[in-house]
Amino acid sequence: MLRLGFLGAGKMAHALANGFLAAGLTKADAIIASCDPSDNSSIESFQSLPKDVRVIRVMPNTPATVRCAASVFSCGSAVRSEDINLTKKLFGSIGTCEEVPETYMDPITALSGSGPAYVYAIMEALCTGGVRMGLPRELARRLVTQTVLGAAKTAVESNQHLSQLCDDVTSPAGSTAEALYWLEQSRLRAALIGAVEVATKRCKEVNLKR
Repeated sequence: MLRLGFLGAGKMAHALANGFLAAGLTKADAIIASCDPSDNSSIESFQSLPKDVRVIRVMPNTPATVRCAASVFSCGSAVRSEDINLTKKLFGSIGTCEEVPETYMDPITALSGSGPAYVYAIMEALCTGGVRMGLPRELARRLVTQTVLGAAKTAVESNQHLSQLCDDVTSPAGSTAEALYWLEQSRLRAALIGAVEVATKRCKEVNLKR
């Protein structure tokens, strides 16, 4: 049974702990977490796990760099093969986990780490578009979230290029084709590509200051 420790007991650590427990990789009484002494919400959240995970209060500013669902890691020269296998086993239990060169970390942070915010912004805009066309906001929200979920699931399960998946749902001279033309005129793709670029540059700037 794995004994695990988390530097920080926030939402990310809580989600990871739940994933490891669900995968049967450890038990709650073998998990320990640390957090700011005043962070009562994190302590209560972590201790709500089965059998009460032990939480140690420590000083703030403890770093946490784990990405839930899509995880990557880089190895130093002293890393053993068993360390790599354990990392893949742990984070592979809650999503994807890949070993990458350290030089990939900044663009990965810009793409995957910041990516949910881009998707949420697009979802919110789509929801507002539905409301503008007469849909109740809660209905529009449900439709948008399910649409994004279905599209992501198809992309994960398919071996096709994303452009092909787009073509598959676009009829000639249809409403989707018209909408895609509008998005292209509005430079949506260029804006998203640019967002990843500026986020990568910002990551590099922040790292230089450390």
